[in-house]
Amino acid sequence: MAARVAGAGVLPDTLTYELYLPGRRGSLQAEKMGSGRWLELLAYQLQPTLESMVRGVAAGNPMIVL
Repeated sequence: MAARVAGAGVLPDTLTYELYLPGRRGSLQAEKMGSGRWLELLAYQLQPTLESMVRGVAAGNPMIVL
């Protein structure tokens, strides 16, 4: 959903192949960051504070919280 909000024309099923690790029954942070690059989106880590998240949302940026 965050990728679509950021303007990437991708469906969730497409990302499953890129992100999901069957052996771990999930995905790792590295795969999540890498998928942003695959979609030509920039993913970056914010300070782990509520204030930085609120500022990002207020600026219209999609957020993913791990």
